[in-house]
Amino acid sequence: MSTFVSNINVSGHSMSPTLNDGDWKLVIQQNYFIKNNDIVIAMIPSQTDKNQKIRTVKRIVAHKGDRVEFVYETFYIKMLVNNHEIKINNELIEALTIHISNSIIIDDVYFLLGDNYSVSYDSRYYGFINKRDILGKVLF
Repeated sequence: MSTFVSNINVSGHSMSPTLNDGDWKLVIQQNYFIKNNDIVIAMIPSQTDKNQKIRTVKRIVAHKGDRVEFVYETFYIKMLVNNHEIKINNELIEALTIHISNSIIIDDVYFLLGDNYSVSYDSRYYGFINKRDILGKVLF
């Protein structure tokens, strides 16, 4: 069994203060186990063209087997999962709920968040991502 490790250069501020613009980190790209709170490299939909994917670094906050609760507010929906209270767009609810049965995430999908919520483009905007879109796990 072989393991492939590479370097990445962090670009942007969405993971600050954990990862900062210009930081170099090691990424394991094979034979890794992903759990909540891990930081991963993933392919996500571009903000400008949803049919195009871009590479990003984010934290996993929910995945298969996690319990999810939705609280409907006046202007948004709150998703409660693993001690996170996440405001999401009303249009995203259908895309999220197709992966949930009886309040449990049932598919091999992941909900990603940036540590710096105010500037992060993350799963609050594009929903869950598939396991096949995880490229590696950041090592510290």
